[in-house]
Amino acid sequence: MPKIITEAEFNAREEHIVNAASQVIKEQGFAALTMDKVVSKVPYAKGSVYKHFNSIEEILLAISNSGAHHLISLLERARNYSGNSRQRYLARAQAYFLYSQLHPVEFICELDAISPAVLEKASERHRTEGQLILNRFYKLSAEFVEQGVLEGTLVLPADISARRVAKTSWSMEFGVSSYAIAASFGAKRDAKTDALKLQQDLCWMVNVFLDGLNWQPITENKDVWSQWCNIRHTVFNNEFEQLGLLAD
Repeated sequence: MPKIITEAEFNAREEHIVNAASQVIKEQGFAALTMDKVVSKVPYAKGSVYKHFNSIEEILLAISNSGAHHLISLLERARNYSGNSRQRYLARAQAYFLYSQLHPVEFICELDAISPAVLEKASERHRTEGQLILNRFYKLSAEFVEQGVLEGTLVLPADISARRVAKTSWSMEFGVSSYAIAASFGAKRDAKTDALKLQQDLCWMVNVFLDGLNWQPITENKDVWSQWCNIRHTVFNNEFEQLGLLAD
């Protein structure tokens, strides 16, 4: 008679499998990820692993779903920053950059959460979970924009929604953060210097984007980098210190 496991045991086993897959990626890269390599890192038979995940694509989606909980936690901390709404939006961008550095594998797997090639091979359970998380991310990001509208420092055109602003900003931030991950590879690169430069680029790009929306106060003649550093020190100091990225 097959052993019946509890829901808690099932979830713990699934988390173990996801962590094992992430470890394979960290050690050998995405291209090296196979079901056999995942199975070799867990104390479960291949058949048991397939009861959780029917393909590598589904595992990649699960990795993204797992990491998203860390991202949302960072975004909620940014939302509680005591500055004005525009500064909180900058804190939101910083939280996203920080997530990419703390959880690079999960961050890169974000694209799997919206990729048809992955979604077509994933179970309905993991697709539903991923969609709920994605909606939560977009909703939370849009709330930062809505704060500016409520505060009266941002007026959106009738055909531009807060969610659309957040999604446009996200695509820009994803690109910069991806470069930051790429910069960490290669013995001839100074990863910390590159990451600092990319923080400065992201700070500048987000503020140009917000200026384009006429989100007050406009940053002309303002030291926006000092705002970034203040947010970093106030909200995320421990995480940036852990990464060795506090030097200005």
